Amino acid sequence: MCKVELSDPTSYGHEVDGKLNFIDHIADHGIEPYETFAVKRTNFTTKPLDVRLRTDLYAAVVAAAERRGIPYQMLVQTWLREKVLQEAPDLAPQR
Repeated sequence: MCKVELSDPTSYGHEVDGKLNFIDHIADHGIEPYETFAVKRTNFTTKPLDVRLRTDLYAAVVAAAERRGIPYQMLVQTWLREKVLQEAPDLAPQR
């Protein structure tokens, strides 16, 4: 575990419609911008996945990720994990 301190919240994330997404994202999870919190580092092995998407679907995924202030790849991973937990909980990887 390591400690992360958000000393300057305006330097994180990017601005969309006058809002800093990262700050909105952490505020939604009850974390104050100057709060110190623990981050657990994980070393999961990964495997690349190549998926062809319609351009409009890709744009929607990217826009949804930007609303949350996270990379779209992380959002897709989250959605896939949620669906596996829903459809086949016995096969879902443990965190």
